[in-house]
Amino acid sequence: MPRTILKGAANRATSEDASVADPKANMVGTGAQDREEAIRALAHSKWEAAECPAGDGLEFWLQAEREIEAERSGRDSTLG
Repeated sequence: MPRTILKGAANRATSEDASVADPKANMVGTGAQDREEAIRALAHSKWEAAECPAGDGLEFWLQAEREIEAERSGRDSTLG
């Protein structure tokens, strides 16, 4: 799954372009689609930073997912 997502992300001009300097910039939304976009952008950024290694990119996806969830958990705990 992440392979297709990472490959596709490289060929799209979307809000992900704004996240090149700050990959976590897309983390504002709360819905499942926003969450997936934030993970996709961060994972892609991490993959590019690692000089685009071959493989399915699963490790980048999982790392980004953990970071996004940790950030959202911290933000949610400050709202309550």
